[in-house]
Amino acid sequence: MLIGIPQSVAAAAGLVTLQLLVQHSNVDYRIGRFANVLAANSGHRLHHVAVTGEGDVNFGLFTLVWDRALGTYRAPTARVVRDGDLGIAGRPDYPAR
Repeated sequence: MLIGIPQSVAAAAGLVTLQLLVQHSNVDYRIGRFANVLAANSGHRLHHVAVTGEGDVNFGLFTLVWDRALGTYRAPTARVVRDGDLGIAGRPDYPAR
């Protein structure tokens, strides 16, 4: 607000930032039946899996509505995603350590 950003833009940026932090957190929280509609971290983890056919899903920031409509939705699983599972398929050196 001090640098001239409209309050609505600052509020939207704050909500997006908060959602990104929660979505990428390693916190075990449960949202019950809403897990198939809202973009929680349990389903979003699959977005970062580097296995072809398993990753590159669940792109939604707040909801999974577009993922369902466009065929990029995958239901959250009990799969434990470890550091070695993350990255981009076909690029075993990514992310570089």
